[in-house]
Amino acid sequence: MNGYPAGKKDFLLVTVTSLIFGLFLLPILENIRPAFWEFNSRNVMLVIAGFLVFGNFALWVGSLIGRKYSWAWQFAKYGAVGSMAAATNFGILNLLSLLTGAFSGVLIIVFNTAAFAVTVTNAYFWHKFWSFGQNSKPQLIQFSRYLAVAVASAVIDSLIVYFFTTFIEAPGGLSPAVWENIGKAIAVFPVVIFNFLGYKFFVFHPGMADDKSEPI
Repeated sequence: MNGYPAGKKDFLLVTVTSLIFGLFLLPILENIRPAFWEFNSRNVMLVIAGFLVFGNFALWVGSLIGRKYSWAWQFAKYGAVGSMAAATNFGILNLLSLLTGAFSGVLIIVFNTAAFAVTVTNAYFWHKFWSFGQNSKPQLIQFSRYLAVAVASAVIDSLIVYFFTTFIEAPGGLSPAVWENIGKAIAVFPVVIFNFLGYKFFVFHPGMADDKSEPI
């Protein structure tokens, strides 16, 4: 049943993922500059505290649903890690765009790929040991399968962002930074579904375990 309902360790881990989410949301807000946003200590604390509360609440709800539907608890943990990964991915992309002023073209593929590489490497360990509850040492063959899924989703992600930022003009006077993030947001849904199915049935499925594989 993969260890539900949620215990203290789960709430500690979701607190960490929520904190990382809040921190990486800051360069996104600085880049797109919505009307309500101003970078100051009060707003920074509100963003971080808000996601700390929301993350713990969402995990608690997932734990309750998971008592009846086993997949829901696993998906709740996947969602927490996935949200952290998405914020990291968005945050790095926005930070690089903010620093360089590049919001379209080939450089976006470079930035997006770099952001994705950092994100998936970090997320592998979170997914293995928490989302999918595997206690074995990381294996090279398993990481290779994980990397295959990640690279495939990176291609999907980068092509969608590149298409929207390069071939579709931002409507209604939207800034390039906002349009970049809209393209990135549109890419999230297919990538999340693709990753979850790939991780669950191809990477971390018990039937895919290979104890004889070389450890990382």
